[in-house]
Amino acid sequence: MACTTRTVRNPHTYSHILSPPLTGTSKSEFTGTWLVTKEDSTSFWTFSADGTFRKYRTGEPANGDVHFTGTYSVKDGRLSGQFTNTGVGNGEIKCTIDGDGMLLMEFIEFWHSPAKHVDCTGIRED
Repeated sequence: MACTTRTVRNPHTYSHILSPPLTGTSKSEFTGTWLVTKEDSTSFWTFSADGTFRKYRTGEPANGDVHFTGTYSVKDGRLSGQFTNTGVGNGEIKCTIDGDGMLLMEFIEFWHSPAKHVDCTGIRED
């Protein structure tokens, strides 16, 4: 599961498109715990039915130390979320689920200038 990092000059005109979502993908399809690979690390992410998510610290179990939390919504099979990484800055995630059930995530770090975009993948854990 490889990740690529892209630096974008103007994040307001960024036109990265994730793979087409799995037909009929709803909020319930994202709900649960995923093991997400970002660059050279893995961490658990839990998406709750109430529209909140938790990202656990790298190497921590799914009930370990929380790194940050955020909120999300799902529209047309695509998840969009926002978070604050305390002491670092704000970020955004965009996700789809492909036909094989893999989570495809674009992790956007606005604390870099220009914003840093990292493609990540996730495998459902529950």
